[in-house]
Amino acid sequence: MSFTEINIDTSGQFSGQGRLPSELATIVKDVKTIDMFKDLFAKFVELHRSYAQSMHLDKKLIGPERFALMDLLDGCLDLLISIRAKYQPDGVFVLEAADLGRRLQIQIDFDRWKASGTLGAKRKLTTNHFADWLKRMTQERLPVVLKYFGEISRDGILTPEELAGLAKLIDRLFFSVVIVRESVSSGEME
Repeated sequence: MSFTEINIDTSGQFSGQGRLPSELATIVKDVKTIDMFKDLFAKFVELHRSYAQSMHLDKKLIGPERFALMDLLDGCLDLLISIRAKYQPDGVFVLEAADLGRRLQIQIDFDRWKASGTLGAKRKLTTNHFADWLKRMTQERLPVVLKYFGEISRDGILTPEELAGLAKLIDRLFFSVVIVRESVSSGEME
């Protein structure tokens, strides 16, 4: 179970907090990025299974089913922050999608993260069907991030430019998960 709390007001102001899978010092020193990506992909597989099971009989997401999906989405958020934090050992960094008006400052203390900022005025996705979003994430967006990470890590040295490219991809995933979580929570997404 995740310990994530997220608040988004009508203007898109965001505040949130959660718990990382490990302490920041352990993530930076001992946890391999590829292992975090494997965990992230496993979370998305679990999301797919949980969603399919929830929709199997009545084709609706009811309270406990919504909470289960939100908990899995929270786990994805925690892992995405962990991946970003691995390359930000001071524990303070910004997630950003400037073209969409999204910017969050993240601060990590030991194994807890706090975030504040804005998601921008436009927070609607191109679909309101969870299955469509999940398919796009697992078949298009995650593979792009994994391929990019494989390419930049091949030589064993991650340059600042390569890390900036990775951060941009991860930030977009993070914002997408946050927006879907909000839509699942409010009942706008089935």
